Amino acid sequence: MLATVLVVVFCAVGATGYVLGRGKSRPAAAPTVGDKLTTPPSIIGGAFVYDPQVGVPITNNEIAGYAADGIRNPQATGAHYYSSASRQLMVFNGAWGTIDNPAQAVDRAFAWGARQAAADKTLVIVTGLGAPREMSRSGLGDAVMKCQMFKAVQSAHPSGPATTNSSCIWADHSTLGMVSVRDDTRPDTGLTLDEDADMTVKVRNDTRVPAA
Repeated sequence: MLATVLVVVFCAVGATGYVLGRGKSRPAAAPTVGDKLTTPPSIIGGAFVYDPQVGVPITNNEIAGYAADGIRNPQATGAHYYSSASRQLMVFNGAWGTIDNPAQAVDRAFAWGARQAAADKTLVIVTGLGAPREMSRSGLGDAVMKCQMFKAVQSAHPSGPATTNSSCIWADHSTLGMVSVRDDTRPDTGLTLDEDADMTVKVRNDTRVPAA
């Protein structure tokens, strides 16, 4: 879910040395009709390569969150990707199942992430900057996508420097995905919402495949 993605992207390459176990798919109670999500070895034309050393954990809490978003029989997966050329860390997290209302699922995912981030400030204190903004892109098809900027400070040093990054969430009738990118060349500002939205569309195209 979003809270996990934000903690990982803010901490994984930062001074905390925070490392999470590799995420694994969780089985659903019933087969999915439509598309599912995968974590290929590389994405976006090979610009980002899968990092097996640092992954996104899939917990029962995450599964419950996806169900609360409105995904029936959710299965989940996630992965880290890194671009050595651009010095960008990408965290991809998502689930698939049956989604009756994609727009509502996106809104619920952002709301769930905000609640989780507010409840757990063990490693970082994450704050949303403004409201999630709907982003339209030609490659989205029938999916809905919103993006939001976030800033974070280490919990141990709340008055220290803040890091900023953006996160985007899409949902269609069978998949929901979250993409957050940390740019080490501009930690103070992060990617713009438009840059993250463009990247998220490409991630969706590379990770979504027919479920059958």
